[in-house]
Amino acid sequence: MSPFSNYELNFEILEALGADLIHTPSTVQNSEGLTGDLKVVARDLRVLSELRESNVPKLRFTYENLSFETWTNGWGDTWEAVKRVDKANFGLCMDTFHITGWSYGDLTAPSGKFGHAADEFDETVGMVREIDPKIFYVQMVDMERIVSPLVKGHAFCVEGQRLRISWSRNARLFMYEED
Repeated sequence: MSPFSNYELNFEILEALGADLIHTPSTVQNSEGLTGDLKVVARDLRVLSELRESNVPKLRFTYENLSFETWTNGWGDTWEAVKRVDKANFGLCMDTFHITGWSYGDLTAPSGKFGHAADEFDETVGMVREIDPKIFYVQMVDMERIVSPLVKGHAFCVEGQRLRISWSRNARLFMYEED
């Protein structure tokens, strides 16, 4: 498969570093030939997970939902893809920015959150408890509380760019980060 033709070098680098985890985010592209069909996505991710299956130590792979991705509706679809891959070495990356950025934070609302945000958050926490063994990697990232709604004319807005991408690129806060 051509999408993975350059992975051998990545494998060599991982081995040299003593690492065992390859992280794959979902796509933000909307190009011809790409699809959000979970059957196809899971098939391709399964191929990725099998590339070095016979090696010891085995490599693990994670798949991450991006709050501004093109094809899926939140991290639940990403979890569905991981379940369909159905490989012991394939799991989720849970990124706190993207989880809350999809279901909790409403960039266009003065309150900064969706009306159903608390219920959505509780549901997410419940689901995370169920899938815990398949969470291989957690990325702890916060988001800046934007004072004014992120709408056209806002300093963070870029013409033709999705609002959540603008939010991520301008207001993402990483642990221990200071101004």
